[in-house]
Amino acid sequence: MSKLSILSAAALLATSLGANATITQLFAPGEMATSFVNDFETTINAGPATFNAGTQLFSACGAASCVTPSGTQGLLSASFPDSIVATLSGGYQSVGMYFGNDDRCCSAVFDAVLSVYSGATLLGSVSVTANMNDHADQFIGLSSTVAFDKVEISYSGASLFNYIDDFRVGAPVPEPGTYALMLAGLLGVGLVARRRKA
Repeated sequence: MSKLSILSAAALLATSLGANATITQLFAPGEMATSFVNDFETTINAGPATFNAGTQLFSACGAASCVTPSGTQGLLSASFPDSIVATLSGGYQSVGMYFGNDDRCCSAVFDAVLSVYSGATLLGSVSVTANMNDHADQFIGLSSTVAFDKVEISYSGASLFNYIDDFRVGAPVPEPGTYALMLAGLLGVGLVARRRKA
């Protein structure tokens, strides 16, 4: 069996396992290997991400009491309770962002919910309870064992515009031993193939 056949077999196995994505919550940007970040200082749609119609660049002072992880503005949903949806031009395995505009003026305590999809199929979600200080100072993120091409963040039950900043996508940081396990698995497939051929 050729190296190409071994890699094809590994890809086929990964695809067959795709229906059962494992979602892991991420609590800080450092937990992911970021390949792209949009800080929303100059444009809404950049890199691999296109956001839903009606979203707008919005001042952090107007939405998050001037507190945001970078720059002076972020992305605001078109209205409430509209979510913010990013369609990605390719498959990614991790996503994260900061959220804010969680103000007690207009809502009781709520959860921000981050969901990922492969096409129309929901792969999974994570949530973070808003600290209700209005600042864009809470990070919400996840990694998935199955690549996703759509991301949605919503405020569950809140009468507030969604506000995010520093939207980032990438692959998850591998846990210690992950590469060794993957390599052992591929070598094992190669050894079995060679034995059969002999």
